[in-house]
Amino acid sequence: MNLRPLPYNKTCRQCAKLRRKGEVAWFGKHEGALCTDCYAQANGKPAPAPAPQPDTPAPVPAPDAPVHPRRPRKPGPAGAYPAAARCDDGIYRYDWESVSDLVDDAFCDRATAEATRADIARRISNNEGGKWANHHTVASIKAAVGKPAKKLIDAIDAMRQSLADDAALPVTPRRKIRHGREDGQELDPDRWLVREPMAWDRSEREPRPRNCIAIGVNMSVHAGQKPEELLYRGAAACALADMLTTRGMNVAITGFLVVHKMSEGCGDLVSKVELKSSNMPLDMAGLATSACDIGFFRLVMVYATARHTTGHLDGALGYPAGLPDADRKGFDFVLENTVRSKADAEEWLQENVRAMNAGNESEGGAL
Repeated sequence: MNLRPLPYNKTCRQCAKLRRKGEVAWFGKHEGALCTDCYAQANGKPAPAPAPQPDTPAPVPAPDAPVHPRRPRKPGPAGAYPAAARCDDGIYRYDWESVSDLVDDAFCDRATAEATRADIARRISNNEGGKWANHHTVASIKAAVGKPAKKLIDAIDAMRQSLADDAALPVTPRRKIRHGREDGQELDPDRWLVREPMAWDRSEREPRPRNCIAIGVNMSVHAGQKPEELLYRGAAACALADMLTTRGMNVAITGFLVVHKMSEGCGDLVSKVELKSSNMPLDMAGLATSACDIGFFRLVMVYATARHTTGHLDGALGYPAGLPDADRKGFDFVLENTVRSKADAEEWLQENVRAMNAGNESEGGAL
């Protein structure tokens, strides 16, 4: 860990206080963040004098950003993680800003309670490499985040192909003729006759405003479901993101776990992770495992969420549920956990794309 300005908003892993982007703290890519006071306590050193902080305004959420009735997380005891917050609608919620943060949480060997920590450690040891984890180990799932299995990429390509007939709308870039240029494609005879040096016309592409599209995926599956039942659900989200990106959109993808009674202290629980932010380039290799691999969902997202629950964990780690209405707000497309096959995914994809195309045609333009 190094003492440096934070590259993005982070929660101190010890006191659980939010530290904003640009604030000076101890930070490591795979170790999370520690505020200067907590680092000093952990290492028995006096805290350094506070460095001048940049005048960074608090981030303003986009008008269409998802809104959740959440409460601030309460700091956990030293060495423990904060528990999921109970919101005004009675649902417990927790979220991660990136896949790397989620993976760090899943295998950090920490939890809100020592009994939970020991229980998760035992479960990981018993389940990794087995059928429930899609034969992944901790090491293999970490490697797969950057280098997914060929089967996942092939499934995404198949979803793309299913869009070929319904989504192949022409995308014509807007162009504007600029007059009086030093060079260009055509010479303006009137300007040339009066010996005007800037006598060329040039066609230039005019950039379009880039809209942001939010895709939500309920990744929840129960223990008896097969890998294919999540594979094509995630592949449909990736294929749709690829098509929208080709049309000039910024696309964000968020993955959800929705579970009932994961622990005795959390009745209904929703956790979410930003699989792809709107300002990130679309990287299918980086997205395929986190969106499509049932082993990633079970080993990473389930156990990372379990670390933030209160009370003893349920033996089956709860029961999957549909996404609550409050968590759907701000999303343009939502893939529910009722999509469980290639046929379901293709049908959902084609219906939504046809509806989107019909809407654009009625407005007199393409995406």
